[in-house]
Amino acid sequence: MLMQNRKTDLFLALMAHVSNPDGLTDYELAEICKRQLNSINRRRSELRDLGFVQETNRKGTSPNGSPLTIWKVTKRGVKEFLKLDTPNGVTRRR
Repeated sequence: MLMQNRKTDLFLALMAHVSNPDGLTDYELAEICKRQLNSINRRRSELRDLGFVQETNRKGTSPNGSPLTIWKVTKRGVKEFLKLDTPNGVTRRR
């Protein structure tokens, strides 16, 4: 079950980035995916390591005003998203 949740969260994180091509902070990603920040941050790191998202030179701000990295989906990330099967219980959007 844990592996399935991880795969679903990876799919949700990638879908959120594909749906927001201008980029997202991890706080925005957590809100969109309805996941805790520390959990979705790990999935975004996995997406980065796979080359599906990349850091931009723009910064967002956290709720307390700290600067945050904005991450943007790559062409490779979009291409991979289009090939993925949608996990059970998830509605695909783009």
